[in-house]
Amino acid sequence: MEHHVGWAVDPGACRVDFMLRHLGVGTIAGRFNRFTGTVLADAAYVLRAFDLTLDAASLDTGSDAPAGQMHVARLFGSDEHPAIQLRTTWARPIAHGRYQIDALLTMHGETHYVELTADPGELDTDRTGRRIYVARAEGTIDRRQWRVSVHPVLEAGGLLLGHDVHVRLMLGAPAEHDGTR
Repeated sequence: MEHHVGWAVDPGACRVDFMLRHLGVGTIAGRFNRFTGTVLADAAYVLRAFDLTLDAASLDTGSDAPAGQMHVARLFGSDEHPAIQLRTTWARPIAHGRYQIDALLTMHGETHYVELTADPGELDTDRTGRRIYVARAEGTIDRRQWRVSVHPVLEAGGLLLGHDVHVRLMLGAPAEHDGTR
């Protein structure tokens, strides 16, 4: 039986970022500032699973224009469904030391399968000297799977906002124990 170790994520050591095209020429980027979750790694610190719950209202695009930020926030959540859940179901090696992560993403009350690519995780030391497990994953989702639009008339053909949303995760968790027992 393979040995696995799990940790609670530290939001201060994590990032959950996204990017999507705007008007076909620009990019909107942002991050979620409030989330909870856990990560699971094997004895070699390879990311094997994670479970994240994000507060869709914590979206920050860095824009001072609240109306534009609200439009983008509606891509991810609503008053009826304020949480986003990303839960892995399987991780397997692919090429060049990377791993494919199969996951279920729940937004707007609908769950769909997504694929992410992850680098092997590693133990590191943060600026305070604390041991921390760090893993990175990324992928692209098609927001049409959740039938999400900001303005249906203007979005015909993906001109206002692109259909593909690139998601990048950096998961950090204090490694109180390292699984080498």
